[in-house]
Amino acid sequence: MQVGAVLVFDAGPLELRHGGIDIERVRAYTAARLSAPGRSAALCDDPFFSLEYHVRHAALPRPGDERQLKRLAARIFSQSLDREKPLWELCFVEGLEDARFALIAKADAALAAGPAGGDPLAALLTETSSDAIDAAARPEARPTPGRLAGMRAELARRARELTGPDALGAALGFGLRGALNALERALASAEDVPLTGPAGPHRRVEWLALDDADLCATGERLGATPHELLLATLASALRVFLARRGLEPDALALRALTPIGVEGTEPGAEAPQVALPVSEPDPLRRLDAMRGAPEPSGPAGAELSILRDLAKLSIAAAAGRPASLCVTDLCVPSGPLFLLGAPLRACIPIAPLGPGHTLGIAATRRDGRATLSFAGDAALMTDLPLLADAVAGAFDELRRLSSATVHASPPRADQSRVRNSRAEA
Repeated sequence: MQVGAVLVFDAGPLELRHGGIDIERVRAYTAARLSAPGRSAALCDDPFFSLEYHVRHAALPRPGDERQLKRLAARIFSQSLDREKPLWELCFVEGLEDARFALIAKADAALAAGPAGGDPLAALLTETSSDAIDAAARPEARPTPGRLAGMRAELARRARELTGPDALGAALGFGLRGALNALERALASAEDVPLTGPAGPHRRVEWLALDDADLCATGERLGATPHELLLATLASALRVFLARRGLEPDALALRALTPIGVEGTEPGAEAPQVALPVSEPDPLRRLDAMRGAPEPSGPAGAELSILRDLAKLSIAAAAGRPASLCVTDLCVPSGPLFLLGAPLRACIPIAPLGPGHTLGIAATRRDGRATLSFAGDAALMTDLPLLADAVAGAFDELRRLSSATVHASPPRADQSRVRNSRAEA
């Protein structure tokens, strides 16, 4: 399983005279950062390693817009990583309008969630706007071990993991729970679990941004947290989305995996489930049903580790019980972040599809924007733009209801009494 994200930057010092970006400088910077001490986990010991293969360069027809970027991202995420090469790729996309460029990143979930942390984005982004490239010689690749040597090393690693007093019991319990959950997913029918089915390799992606100040203000007026408000908005949008597909939402029970606790989460942790109240016709009652839903983990640090977090969350989701979809609310740094002096403007996670899922939803909040992204099977989710429109409409409905609650009209006077008092006067 692979995880990914789309990041949008102002070109800044990376912009060339013709409007492109200095990709050779970006490649030199990437080689230096990923070869630095503590960062080598992102580069496997590949004797035939080619940086140009992993740091790719693409361009949109100028002026490129979000619609074109979404199509390119969908095509890139539809392509599987080559298992014979290090399992990460970065594609820098120039040509975006307003002098911007995008970075489309993807990595293998097992690599990104590993103990060494193979998230290339965490290595590339910094808190300072410096565009200096640290000189760091790339370490020489160690000889590739043979099959027997590799098997012995893997057995030794797994033996070390089981040396703790409770490690064996935890591993056996996790394996048994995973087997039971897989059996339950196999027995679950499509009628009981909507939006599920065999997903193909091709993807379709969509995203939209909500005003974070509006989100917080609306939640405050309605007495809900932003996370609860987002879940209620998604429940409302999915009700409309499923009704357009000919389903009867009043009779549906939609369960969502909401993997949250990234920090301190054990590898065998199971993602919690939340029942999305799509059968409830009243939007305020849908919001009431979301009160008390598990909140995302605490504020993120300065490092943007979105691929590592997505990998941990996807592993937790894969070990969970059958559900209709996975909804991920990620904590990302709120401070300024730069890539060679180019400021980060948008961070869009691409949710991986869980076992049997045809739709995944991810959300981030940063720089005054609450960004929701949707990833789905390209053949089964051709109507993802309609879901994004339904999310925008559901949020507008809750915002109007919150304003009506605050600015409720005072009770009108009894007009008959008004007329009588005028007559007496």
